[in-house]
Amino acid sequence: MRLKKNIVTTLGVMLRFFPVLISENKTFQEAAMLRGISYKHIRNWQHPLRIFEYSIVPLLMRTISLGEDLSMNGFMRGMDIEKRRTTLYSNSLTQFDLLILPILFTLLFIFLAG
Repeated sequence: MRLKKNIVTTLGVMLRFFPVLISENKTFQEAAMLRGISYKHIRNWQHPLRIFEYSIVPLLMRTISLGEDLSMNGFMRGMDIEKRRTTLYSNSLTQFDLLILPILFTLLFIFLAG
């Protein structure tokens, strides 16, 4: 069964987004605990707007930034191109490479031994 490219792209971004979101949430919660704002303290539940302001709002703002970064990353990798992917250069060793390789290894050996 083949999935449409749009669905695969969306799933790829989602699978990369959630682990990053979890680590960002952990970072924000640690920073909030340093300020004395945590879900674990009963006294903080008396001020729900403060918990919301210091916990949820920064996470939402960072989420927007992360979503844009991941979308741009996918765009730069060419995930939205309809054509088949190609390469610009061949990835094989040429005769020049085979000629230069022993010279470089010799220089490396001299450098490391000396």
